[in-house]
Amino acid sequence: MRVVISGVTGFLGYNLCKYLLKKDIKVIGLLRKSSNTDKIMALSNSDNLSLYYIENQLPLVFKDHKIDAVIHTATSYGHDDTALNTLKANEGFALELLENAANSNVSVFLNTDTFFNVEKISYNYMIYYTTSKKNFVNWGLAFALEKKIKFINIKLHHLYGFGDNPNKFVESIIRKILNNEPKMDLTSGLQKRDFIYINDAVSAYSYLLENTNNYLEYFIEVSLGSGKPTTIKALVSQIKQIAKNETTKLNFGVIPDRANEFKESVADLSFLNNLGFIPKYDIVSGLSDYIRQYRMHIHKLPL
Repeated sequence: MRVVISGVTGFLGYNLCKYLLKKDIKVIGLLRKSSNTDKIMALSNSDNLSLYYIENQLPLVFKDHKIDAVIHTATSYGHDDTALNTLKANEGFALELLENAANSNVSVFLNTDTFFNVEKISYNYMIYYTTSKKNFVNWGLAFALEKKIKFINIKLHHLYGFGDNPNKFVESIIRKILNNEPKMDLTSGLQKRDFIYINDAVSAYSYLLENTNNYLEYFIEVSLGSGKPTTIKALVSQIKQIAKNETTKLNFGVIPDRANEFKESVADLSFLNNLGFIPKYDIVSGLSDYIRQYRMHIHKLPL
């Protein structure tokens, strides 16, 4: 099998690439010329990995290879960026990739969407991001309705794991607690979220890939998470407990909750369960493995 992964230097894309290479799947990775390639280049000695720049080599991907599937993970969260630049990344490039795939008779396009993407957008958090992601799903639906390509829309919940962006919520909390910061001011922490460990996430993508020939519908929405909600308060407290931190004071309720924020979100895993996917990590085992890797690779502390 030959699979294109966009955003191959990102957290999800890189881990997917590494996972699929171990399964002897040929990966064609897409990256920007400005991307940090340190980690992906460590995998480049594999005969099953080819890398292409999106700025000027995208059409070559489909000329040089007979592609079976595309996994689209590249995204812009719109932080400190304009609406137009976010649109170009999340709609313009994504649509160019989708159109190239459809014109090259690729059978399936796996799109990484977000659980924030709901029918009516009333939550202002990352509004450029959610708007552009929602618009691209509509393009995917249009291609699916015309039966140009099967479009699997994966609504990903809160992904976490070692090596993620330091500005992400779980990563930032772990850093602060392992650094023994004296205090952390937080919201009420009563919001319930579904946190999925990176190892489970890439496994789920693999299950979706393995069943591409069995999908009868051209547009399928798949919810991806652990299937179990956890309050923010329980998550942060669990990190503190696993880290054996007795220093940091957790000040819940000091920061107001965001307006119109979802009170609870949880993945419905019925579709993935029917494929045979069952998450292996609960919140405790996932965070424990994360912190173990963090200590070993960042702080060089004993396990």
